[in-house]
Amino acid sequence: MKLGRRKLLFALPFGLVSLTCPLLPARSESFSGRVSVNEKQAASPLENSCGINADDSAREKINKYNAYLNENPDFNWAVHNELRHLYITTGDERSSLEHCDILLHFSLADEYILNILSGWKIGHDSNKAISNLLYYTKAYPDLKYLEAACFVEMGDLYAGLGNRKQAREVYLQVIELRGTIASRYAFLAQARLETLEHTV
Repeated sequence: MKLGRRKLLFALPFGLVSLTCPLLPARSESFSGRVSVNEKQAASPLENSCGINADDSAREKINKYNAYLNENPDFNWAVHNELRHLYITTGDERSSLEHCDILLHFSLADEYILNILSGWKIGHDSNKAISNLLYYTKAYPDLKYLEAACFVEMGDLYAGLGNRKQAREVYLQVIELRGTIASRYAFLAQARLETLEHTV
């Protein structure tokens, strides 16, 4: 199975740096962890490097991926994404969302993760997508990258629906995070708000 590539944005002292890293193929899943019956495939290079066996349970895979992260502390999108998926399949939403938070920290407004959090409603049912994203901001307000990313996406969705007032209110909520750990999202929200206000 060939791995794709994805671009990531990293915050370094001298600014944002874009890197390309391996990406696991997108799963046909909702956040509930459901996977299509065609999902079963041979072990990927990532699984091999983490010592994952085909007959490992979800818990065994979680332990091996976490051990890999302990030994390799540099950010790895694919490993965190696998843990995100595995935790939700075991019913541990909190741990799954903690990995979403990490992913949204290092991968600014990650489209794939936001699509999952929206229940794959972005581009199909904006009102439902907003409702799904809002749930996570209320249920896990301590996960600041997740909260900020969801709010920015909600602002974009409101703007797309022509609800400029609500879009502005949501963007302003994120702008208030300037100076916090989620300040990159504050700058992103500021840019989106300026675009909104200059759009007729």
